[in-house]
This record gives sequence, structure tokens and C-alpha cells, in this order.
Amino acid sequence: MYLEKGGRVMNKNMNRKGQASMEFLMTYGWAILAAVLAIGVLGYYGVFSPGSSLPDTCLVNPPLTCGEYYVDASSVRLIIQNGAGTSINVTNLTVSGCGSDTSGFVVADGTEMDVTLTCSPGAVGDKFNGDITLKYLRSGKAIIETVTGDIRATIQ
Repeated sequence: MYLEKGGRVMNKNMNRKGQASMEFLMTYGWAILAAVLAIGVLGYYGVFSPGSSLPDTCLVNPPLTCGEYYVDASSVRLIIQNGAGTSINVTNLTVSGCGSDTSGFVVADGTEMDVTLTCSPGAVGDKFNGDITLKYLRSGKAIIETVTGDIRATIQ
């Protein structure tokens, strides 16, 4: 033990323990800072954005299916097949980010409807992501049913 200025009694080992603790914290601090910077750089360059690596898909819930789809800079085109077991009267088809078609047309069971919505979904090469909402009335029924789905496609 020794006497410091100011009259406090100190132990030499306490200074050494403090220095070891400080070196330990500084080493881990620099390592954490480097990791945060690396994650920030990867995020900046889009490594963590899954939208750029997801495949193009078009899914609609049963009893309808999305057979084909095409998205260009001025429109979204969907070919949807009726698998309801009866003819349906489509009252409204909406794709978020693109608008809706309320023309109302009858689609026989097992056949397809071809719908093109005119809009500006984005620039060529960008990814388009839209929610599909289709309202229809089954033949001989009085209640309008709704099916949903989604489309993810590269704009052509």
C-alpha cells in the first residue's frame, strides 16, 4: 500500500486491474465498432434487401389461379383462370399501385380472363410488388366473394 496525494490510501494492484479492464473494453469496443461499420456498408450497398433477389411470382388464392402475368412501364397484365366449378361474374379487380378494372365480365369454369390495367408501375428494371384483390359473384349466387393474391415482377 502507498499514500497518494490527497491522503488516500491506494493499492498498486488496483491500478493494474483498472488498466487491464480498460484495455479489455477498448479492444472489444474497436471490434464492435468495426462490425457495425461493416454491417452499415453492406446495408448501404443493398446486400440486405431481399426484393432484388426474389423471383417473379403471381399468386391468387383458390378457386382462382394466376396463370400468366406481365408488367411493363405502362401496364400490368394478368391472365387469371377460373377454377370455381361454375361460371363467375367478376365485379372488380384491383392491383395496388396500379388501380382497378370494374368492367364486370363473365368467366366460364376452366377458362381464363385476360385483364390489362393501365398504370405506371415504375421504371424498366425495377421490381413491382402489388396486392391483387378480385371480387366476383358465382353463377346463381347472391353474395359477392373476394379472393386476394400478390404479384412480384420485374418491370419490362
